[in-house]
Amino acid sequence: MRQIKPKINQYVIVSLFAAVVILLSAAACDSVVYPEPTESYSVVGGFELTATVDEPGPHSIGLAEHDYWYPYSMDIDQSGNLLVTNIRGAFLERFELHEDGGAEWTAYWAWGRGREEHCYPLFVTNYGPDPDIVVVSEAYSLDTGGQFPEGASAYYLLLPEPELPVSPWRPGWNYIYTSEPPFKHGYQEWENPVLQQYSNMYQPGDVTTEPVPGTMIVVSDTSSGMLRLFNSLGTLLAEGGGMGDQEGVFRLPLGIDYGPDQMLAVADTWNHRVQLFEIIDTPTDEDHPDYVPGYDKQKLFAYRRTIGAFGAHNGELSAPYSVCFDTTGNVYVADTRNARVQKYDGEGNLLAVIYGEGEWRLRMPLDVAVDDNGDLLVLDAFIWYEPWERDFEPDEGARIIRFRRN
Repeated sequence: MRQIKPKINQYVIVSLFAAVVILLSAAACDSVVYPEPTESYSVVGGFELTATVDEPGPHSIGLAEHDYWYPYSMDIDQSGNLLVTNIRGAFLERFELHEDGGAEWTAYWAWGRGREEHCYPLFVTNYGPDPDIVVVSEAYSLDTGGQFPEGASAYYLLLPEPELPVSPWRPGWNYIYTSEPPFKHGYQEWENPVLQQYSNMYQPGDVTTEPVPGTMIVVSDTSSGMLRLFNSLGTLLAEGGGMGDQEGVFRLPLGIDYGPDQMLAVADTWNHRVQLFEIIDTPTDEDHPDYVPGYDKQKLFAYRRTIGAFGAHNGELSAPYSVCFDTTGNVYVADTRNARVQKYDGEGNLLAVIYGEGEWRLRMPLDVAVDDNGDLLVLDAFIWYEPWERDFEPDEGARIIRFRRN
């Protein structure tokens, strides 16, 4: 009798194969080992930027324009003071920092056009060689008679010392803002402040200056993804970048910082990563690994490496808004959507994951800075155009938190 062999349906084979692939993939995912931080940081303290004058909170300091702040950027000046942009009131504010995490408000400067013209100082950086000069990028510009050129730009500005800088919480002072001059003690209008304009931008983002000797300035253009390097006279020395997700291009480069050894870190926000570049003299030898055919600028942003990828595990990033170097070349990243700061060495190895704790637990870190002692300062603030699942009042945010390595 003829024996009939069973015929296996080809769809069954395909299904079995797919199941094996899924199981192998799951096993591979389970085997992923995420880096463990080798350093830890603890909260030293902090101060809030949100109180009204009549009802200051226990840690509140500074002027809360319209009862709340919209801070966006900060930098430490040569004297160790903290400069913070308040884009709601179009102010640049200055604070004398204390070792316990607190601070004393000392001065503010009003932006030349202010709220009426919808012009705000977004990002600020201190200019290395001169403590009286800052570089500020402006959110939106209108022509107001020639003092500021029309169109969004970054400006190299003289920072005059205000008269009588005092703390707003000095005993006996209970009202410090009026509609008539002098408005408040420590107030200073910029008069003819523009020393140099860095143009060729549609929407400038962050600004950063070379640490030593500090004569070069980098500006990011968030709308085009371009980076531009200028000297203090406004001469364009280098440009690079563009829109995309490949190496060397960006999707919303919100934060940049110029670090040691001519390194530049870029918070590539919507690509959920940080890219590191070395600023080098433009190679002319076609065999040089960084040679770019047809490139005609004096300097070049040479891509070196990428730190991070999208995710919430250690080492991964979600919409990083800001980045900064310390003096040894370590990189601190405001991992904004993950509500934490991560610290990497210059090779991209994870060193620390910083969340904060208690009342000083991070909620939405927007900017980071490191002082001369190695303490980490974090600008932690909700901002009004971010979608969140719950309602919140603006005065829930806006504080500066100090962290120290254990």
